[in-house]
Amino acid sequence: MIAATHVTVGAAVGLWAVKLAENIGLEQEPLKIAVALIAGTLSHYMLDAIPHSDAMYNTRIGIWSVLAVELFIITIAVFSLSFFRSLPLLVILFGFIGGAWPDFISILINFMDGNKVIIALNGFHDFWHSSCVPALIPSITFQLALVVISLFFLI
Repeated sequence: MIAATHVTVGAAVGLWAVKLAENIGLEQEPLKIAVALIAGTLSHYMLDAIPHSDAMYNTRIGIWSVLAVELFIITIAVFSLSFFRSLPLLVILFGFIGGAWPDFISILINFMDGNKVIIALNGFHDFWHSSCVPALIPSITFQLALVVISLFFLI
């Protein structure tokens, strides 16, 4: 999945999970943050299990340029909506982080390839990836639809 999908769904699912937890009596802020982080992380693995294409990053300008612009735009969108709706920013932030961190492990392994924890986490992350890779346009369309639905949840 593209980064925008992971972080936006992570933020929305984190908020939803905290609202559910509040309904059963969870009131401590640190526990709400943990719930958001865990829910965002779980959403990452569930999204990776859906067949998808990440080929939009295969450009002449390189992955990092595309990723930087994508993350800048989606971060502004998510946190602007959260701020103007007076949503709990720490909950949104940790759901957002939960949606993103498994992919950072995939980057870290290039620099820490002997670290057993990083290797295990990356293996777990790879396990969830679907082996089916659909065409780019339908895949990106589906992923952007998930982004829009998640942003509407924050509205």
